[in-house]
Amino acid sequence: TQDALRDRDGAEVVVAWLVRAAGPGKRGETLRLARPRTVVGTGSGCQLRIDDKYLGAEHLSITERGGTFSVAPVQGQLKVEGKPVSAERPLVDGETLEFGQGQFVFKAIIDG
Repeated sequence: TQDALRDRDGAEVVVAWLVRAAGPGKRGETLRLARPRTVVGTGSGCQLRIDDKYLGAEHLSITERGGTFSVAPVQGQLKVEGKPVSAERPLVDGETLEFGQGQFVFKAIIDG
């Protein structure tokens, strides 16, 4: 994350990540998201693979368009701020996502 901010050369910088807040794995772990779309799951084709027996092969996706992020379930259940999500919805810095056995905080920096 810090490297992305250092190498900016006046260009727009969009960096997003998930921070593990609860569940299996190391609490506080930072999981960087790819742009423009990150598929999260257990499958080999996912940009963000998480070892969790309750995740689908392609569980959810997080997409960035013009500095705005959205999240959508693909093959699994997803909650944002404790509410079930059944279709694509906007995602705001600091919101909590629950999927599989984990709980994650979405963080984003948009500078440009």
